[in-house]
Amino acid sequence: MRSPIRTDRFESLARIALAIRLAWTAGAATAAGLAGQMTPALAGLLIGWVLLTGLAQAFVGPRPPRAWPAALIPLADFAFVLSAIWITGPATSPLWWTLLPGGLLLGMSSGMLAGLAFPSLGSLLVMGVGFASGEIQSAGLAGLGRAVVTVLFLTPVAASLGDWLRRRALAIRPNANPDWGASHGPTPTMLGLAAELNSELRREYIPQLVVDLALGGFDQGIRMAVLLRGEDGFGLAAGHPLVRDRSIVLAGQEGLLAEALASGGPTISTQDPAFEQLGLAAGASELVCLPLISHGQPEGALLLAHPVAGYFHPGRLELLKAIGAQASSALNNARLVRELELERDRITQTEEEARRKLARNLHDGPTQTIAAIAMRLNFARRLVRRDAKAAESEMQTLEEIARQTTKEIRHMLFTLRPLILESKGLVAALLQLADKLEETHGQRVEVEAQPGVADGLDLSKQAVIFFIAEEAINNAHKHGEAANIRVGLRSFDGDRIALEIWDDGVGFNVGAVDANYEQRGSLGMVNMRERSELINGVLRIESAEGKGTHITLEVPLESNNG
Repeated sequence: MRSPIRTDRFESLARIALAIRLAWTAGAATAAGLAGQMTPALAGLLIGWVLLTGLAQAFVGPRPPRAWPAALIPLADFAFVLSAIWITGPATSPLWWTLLPGGLLLGMSSGMLAGLAFPSLGSLLVMGVGFASGEIQSAGLAGLGRAVVTVLFLTPVAASLGDWLRRRALAIRPNANPDWGASHGPTPTMLGLAAELNSELRREYIPQLVVDLALGGFDQGIRMAVLLRGEDGFGLAAGHPLVRDRSIVLAGQEGLLAEALASGGPTISTQDPAFEQLGLAAGASELVCLPLISHGQPEGALLLAHPVAGYFHPGRLELLKAIGAQASSALNNARLVRELELERDRITQTEEEARRKLARNLHDGPTQTIAAIAMRLNFARRLVRRDAKAAESEMQTLEEIARQTTKEIRHMLFTLRPLILESKGLVAALLQLADKLEETHGQRVEVEAQPGVADGLDLSKQAVIFFIAEEAINNAHKHGEAANIRVGLRSFDGDRIALEIWDDGVGFNVGAVDANYEQRGSLGMVNMRERSELINGVLRIESAEGKGTHITLEVPLESNNG
């Protein structure tokens, strides 16, 4: 399975952070040792921090820095630094500089402002607690002041370096220009993702690509989820932070999702039950739902949340709409490809069934008859020498069998391709089918059709209706043992026509046949239903054992839009 593109970048940041923490603890140990302040308590703290850092890295892995429990790591960094400074004596500690790597790491995970806050708050906290507890005396303020001022002076350098590493690794623009997506256009990374999304035809990979593309256009405070429409509603397909529970399904009948589907555009709010259910609402001040709609059909939805009110201004909404249009097109293309694959399989299955049907008909009809003719010819040849009169009678019988076989073969050829359907239309083809059945098998079929009833149908629809009628009549003759079959063709409501077929045969249990059609070796009913779907028709089959069968097909007159 393919790996999401942004996962590699988060993993790269995590490796850099691990290297900085290991160098951080090694530097702290060296500084304390040179100052003669390496105590057992400090050594235990440093060793514990190395182990904790390794375990945290292994547990968090490549997940985004904002994903829980990665958000707890900066707090642990803060506690480690303050503990190390306190153990070595805050007034004379050689470890005040360790506040700077903390600012660097927090800048890498959460941006410039967070990086500035780490050393500043740490210095104030240690000095305040130190004065209150008596650990820091007035006599030591001069040296302590120089150390704190130096740390605070270098804090912007460390924070900006961390923020630069974050933006470089994640390929995002500075937040100082929030409209860069609209004013400067997409980054090369976004263009690559858009091209990959446009060419992806596997529906299961598209949601993560949509998340990757959206992350390229918004800062790391964004939270999002991609929903895909299924039979039961809108199911969770991908998200940021990475989503593990994919069992959530939303009905889409209330809240922001329902409003967005109704309006066809993005809707904004400050609270929504669906966002809370998905875990996106925590700490969010603004929520957005963008429906993914293609050709009027909803394919899914994109949900986004951000902690800053007013974050989704018109410029960002335009960028979001562009991403949504790209995602909708990709989902629609994937759906069409899947439908084509299913249609290809259906056509292959139908052709295979047609071949099996032709083989059965040839085996049960002309093949058996011709074999009988060969045997009787051999018998007639021997009769010629012994009994000329009996031989003549046998030859007459053989002539009748041969003529009947010719009729059966012509009937089979007619049902395979009724040329009269192409030249004179559906009604004429049904009348000729009735005549051939009576001529070939002695089966009575009555056809009643309104004048010009099929004039509004194109030839392809007429062909499908004919083959459904032929299948139903053939079933009534062969399996239903019907004495009488009646076919009706009429128009109603001015925009539809109905084909109805009645027979007085033995009937059957429709549910039982549907459930066991594979064991029966025939897909006749399935083929009729699938053919009716091709012309947007509605097929109903009513039957009961001993009560005959009634089949109704309703077809719209307008041209087939598939």
